Amino acid sequence: MGCVSAQHVTRREVPYCQNHIKFITKKKDDILFVCGTNADAPKGFEINTTSGVTTYRSGDKFTAVPCSNDPFHNFTAIYIKSQNSSKKDDIYYGSTLHSESTIQRPVFGTNDYMKGVISNKWMKDPQFVGSFDVDDKVFFFFRETAVEVPPNDYKVYSRVAKVCKKDIGGNSLLRNKWTSYQKTRLNCSIPGSHPVYFDFIQDVVTIDNSIFYGLFTTRTGNPASAICAFSLAEIDKVFKGSFKYQPNPNSYWQEKTTSLDPRPGQCSDDSMSLPEANLQFIAENPLMYSTVQPLNGEPIFVLYQTELQHLELHRNLTEMVFYAASSKKVTNII
Repeated sequence: MGCVSAQHVTRREVPYCQNHIKFITKKKDDILFVCGTNADAPKGFEINTTSGVTTYRSGDKFTAVPCSNDPFHNFTAIYIKSQNSSKKDDIYYGSTLHSESTIQRPVFGTNDYMKGVISNKWMKDPQFVGSFDVDDKVFFFFRETAVEVPPNDYKVYSRVAKVCKKDIGGNSLLRNKWTSYQKTRLNCSIPGSHPVYFDFIQDVVTIDNSIFYGLFTTRTGNPASAICAFSLAEIDKVFKGSFKYQPNPNSYWQEKTTSLDPRPGQCSDDSMSLPEANLQFIAENPLMYSTVQPLNGEPIFVLYQTELQHLELHRNLTEMVFYAASSKKVTNII
């Protein structure tokens, strides 16, 4: 879509021809890094909060950045200051840029970015809701069109995915592409003979990275919202388990194990030295077989007749307080 001449822009195109801020973070005490849609051509810039000067740093890798170009796409990014392969601060992006959906990070010393394999197995129409710095990994939470369901079914599943900070891609296969990408389904549901599944993750928060609290909605029947808690230990357990694969395009997805060493998808101090067999395996099988189950096997909160969209969490000396918001009101949950 072009935004060259305002007089030729239709009413539907107006939002795309503005600069919608998608991400803002503090790089230093007085420096903010900001990226926006920039009329369908995303751009990053820095703001000095002391002087008020805005700098685009022409020619720098931060001029054109992989923020989403679409103001209506959910987007996440996180500024990581430790354990990166570049040994410098880096920004990790989860976005859909035009038709390409992936997780990206600058390749040190170049204007290129680390990316995922552009394949429905890796991501299909994702809507990102959050990203977190977890030890030597970065976690991304999103919902997407599920590919592991029967061909004539349409379902959206919520996911958690991870990449490793020291991942610099393979030597030939998966060059400048993630060798450590894995994803799995998050199950937020009310159990029973007729389970109620909340498959649409809307937001996610945490206090110390040991437990992640997700806000989910359902699209079956009347509107409803739920909060489910997922432990880091359970997520790690699933990522260390078996994989899920489809033997051929017309078959059901099945469990797949591997005896390859090192294990495909695990973090490596030198990803470029990984055997091609390991890289081929993870390129074709990024989805884990098991689903991450919520703590206590059910939501910690359910609200009927309302679709909540945003979640905040605050802890005081005696309790945790959630604040969940819809387009009309804020709900206080103790």
